[in-house]
Amino acid sequence: MGPSPQNVIVSDTEPLFVKNKIELRKWFVKNHKKADSIWIGLFKKTSGKSSLSSPDLFETALCFGWSGVIIKSIDIWSYKIKIGKRKKNSVWSATYLKKFKELKAKKLIHPSGQLAYDQRNKIKSGAEEKAQLSSKQLSEFKKNKKAWEFFNTQAAGYKKYVIYWVSSAKRVETQEKRLRELIRDSADGTKLKRILIAQEKAKPKYEEGKTPIEASRNLGISTGADFRSVDINTLEQLRRLGYERAVNKVCELYPHRLNLNFFYAVMGAIEDQDWKKLDPDLKAQAKDLLNQLKHR
Repeated sequence: MGPSPQNVIVSDTEPLFVKNKIELRKWFVKNHKKADSIWIGLFKKTSGKSSLSSPDLFETALCFGWSGVIIKSIDIWSYKIKIGKRKKNSVWSATYLKKFKELKAKKLIHPSGQLAYDQRNKIKSGAEEKAQLSSKQLSEFKKNKKAWEFFNTQAAGYKKYVIYWVSSAKRVETQEKRLRELIRDSADGTKLKRILIAQEKAKPKYEEGKTPIEASRNLGISTGADFRSVDINTLEQLRRLGYERAVNKVCELYPHRLNLNFFYAVMGAIEDQDWKKLDPDLKAQAKDLLNQLKHR
């Protein structure tokens, strides 16, 4: 029988799957001083598998002074979230401040979480919630009735964000420039266009589960053709099959692919890493497999 999840410290790329927040809290109690970050794996609802939920993950992390850093897909059934210790003087959002108080009232906050809270940037934390336009800025905004009417139909979260975006600029000239941009876009009957552009760029280019091999990190048209010839057509298929089985299938048909650069590229595609900057432990695995295949 292997070690229990709470005793496990995984690599920077391998996710730890836990069943619920109780199990995750046990991991934190034993490891929050030893580790600075960890990838936590979660199953999507469509997988039909029960696992820790993302709200429970973020709440438990908050109890120990940690927060979410990155979210990445693993395959069509699961994804992983990297959480890490909050740095001293970090900025807390109003949402996190509110949630912290709720958890503290339930006596769930660990001393390390209290320390992170005490060491937060008290001036900037929650600033978005408190941000306001000056009377002059407000007057200028209201002069454009069309823009003002559209702005007031938007969700409270959006309004708080853009008001903070305008008022948080250090230079008066920058504040004026941002306000003009907000008024112009609102008059056009749209949210800040820079936000819409950023959201559009963040959208996945392909349907879930249908990312072409050629679109994967490190793998181009030539490599994609080799994979397709052995019935591996998408990145999701590649990840489900796994690194060793995938390179095995390709190298049986194309012996010229039996080299470290190819192995690094495939592993990098699966782990979403640049093959030239692959983690040392992954490189070691690639070298071991290459030696095995060369001497089989």
